[in-house]
Amino acid sequence: MAAYSEDDARSVREFLASEKRRQDRLLRQQNRSESEVQYWTDVLQFCDLLSLYLCCGSQESVEFQQRIGPKGETVRLQVKDAAFALSPALFAKEVELSVEAHPYPAETGGPSITIRWRVR
Repeated sequence: MAAYSEDDARSVREFLASEKRRQDRLLRQQNRSESEVQYWTDVLQFCDLLSLYLCCGSQESVEFQQRIGPKGETVRLQVKDAAFALSPALFAKEVELSVEAHPYPAETGGPSITIRWRVR
């Protein structure tokens, strides 16, 4: 925050304090521990990152910097035999993921397509 003006730095501090109070309130409203909530938040964020990577169409191997799982490992993704292989493996068996893609803008009237990925 050293690069912010004093007003901006105060606004950021106020936001962070408000967000901490909001998260504490939400944590009290359910029966999971803070570490369990953090774990599942990390999993959700990783799934979001993985879906963005798959949707961008890249076929390059990548190591995601986010650390997840009980060992806090980074996850690698490689293309092998026309499927994406995760290391360490996150699924017990190969899964197929898909999304229906619609043209944009919708006025173009083009047909939608289904994009599929095999992930193991």
